Amino acid sequence: FGNDMLLGLGADRPTTRGETQFLPANLMNDFATATIVDASGSRTLVKQTSEVVPGGVQVVESEFPLRPRTCALLLLTLTLLVMAVEWRTGCRLWGYDLLLLTLMIFSHHPTVSLNLQLLALNPLPLALAYPVVRSTRQGKAHWWWKAWASLLILMAAGSFFQQYAEGMLVLALSLLLLCIWRMLPQCHKSH
Repeated sequence: FGNDMLLGLGADRPTTRGETQFLPANLMNDFATATIVDASGSRTLVKQTSEVVPGGVQVVESEFPLRPRTCALLLLTLTLLVMAVEWRTGCRLWGYDLLLLTLMIFSHHPTVSLNLQLLALNPLPLALAYPVVRSTRQGKAHWWWKAWASLLILMAAGSFFQQYAEGMLVLALSLLLLCIWRMLPQCHKSH
């Protein structure tokens, strides 16, 4: 899930034969069948191969019991519960906003340079956390909720171009619902 979430649009396009050469097994197999052709004829590029470091025993660890999609559905359920509690009590639970505002991802790898998932999980909310929470506590809709909702809708549209990590669209739906909820007029109390 973590790898899928970090990989950007470039990772979803087919690779060329040359681009696959960074994998040692591909490089070894291609070198094993390569030939050198010159005036004296042709000969194999690799005369012989040997194993320098034998492979070790791989330890298999038990997996995390919940799938990424299950975790995203749990977050969606929690978001709906928070919205229901706020509607019922007339109070804003701004701590939940602060938690969701801090979701972010950073990477500089070439295959993640254009990652549409960053439209949902970006570092901008860190700079806006204080004014957004302050507005929420005052019962006012901060402009960030509209901006983030727009980014989330763009991310959903981007799923036609990039294959997202398992559960990312459910996570985006959870965040979008919260954004829409925050834009609606509510009470002036907060907890």
